[in-house]
Amino acid sequence: MDRVKLTAGRVAEKVKLTAGRIAEFVCPEDKGQAFLWCADVKGLAIRATKGSNRKRFVFESKFKGTTMRKTIGEVTVWSIGDAQAEARRLQVELDRGNDPRQQERDKQNAELARLEAVKQAATSRQLQDKLEAVTFGKAWTEYIAERKVAKEGKENSWSSRHYNDHVKLVHLGGIKRQRSEKLTEAAPLASFWSERLVDITSDRVKEWADVEASRRPTQARLAFRLLRAFLSWCIKHKTYKHLVTENGAKNDMARKRLGKPQKKDDALQREQLVAWFAAVKQINNP
Repeated sequence: MDRVKLTAGRVAEKVKLTAGRIAEFVCPEDKGQAFLWCADVKGLAIRATKGSNRKRFVFESKFKGTTMRKTIGEVTVWSIGDAQAEARRLQVELDRGNDPRQQERDKQNAELARLEAVKQAATSRQLQDKLEAVTFGKAWTEYIAERKVAKEGKENSWSSRHYNDHVKLVHLGGIKRQRSEKLTEAAPLASFWSERLVDITSDRVKEWADVEASRRPTQARLAFRLLRAFLSWCIKHKTYKHLVTENGAKNDMARKRLGKPQKKDDALQREQLVAWFAAVKQINNP
């Protein structure tokens, strides 16, 4: 049998590895570990430890003046031929000046980095999906709450009337009237309420204007102005700016569709008041 020189002057015999020899090989009771060295491939051995039935293929060689040992795998998993091929590959890497242990660490670190990148991408996608799910109604509620109370000297504060306009123009309707069986109608901006904020584009605003212009142009024009201011606020918002990148209400087509306010000609003249009150007082129903 061949003999292999070990560290500290120890010498061990090399044998041809077979399934039978591997099965019979055990660690002596007076030692912590023992090696069965392969006669066919330099540096390949079977390692057995005291008090354990586990045996592993290992590879041992010199690298830059120091002993390098690397575990290949369990003898129950690796065949002799595969272990020999792996030992030869490791020796080739050493001959090239590469440390297989460092290569393994680099590979593991690369895999960990890849998994972390996948995790971060998934988290980012989830956050983006959650952000894109924000509705017009949610953002509008936050918008008007920010300026609900007009405080003295506070910049960009609103009057109570202006605040109430914002509340009324998004009213969803469907509530029974006090003096009628009819239900209240949805306000001009109510159609946006459940829509995603990211979907309030120029095309969507134009579509809205086409509908509202023929139904209630006066209210729609006011709603259009409030919508334009709201979208400008979204563009500057720390979160919503990622959803609203353009002001869909700065839309000439929608503005033209809604038209300009018409001059009122149905007001009473001063000289008509006496006759008007006289006629009204003749009505029996208060």
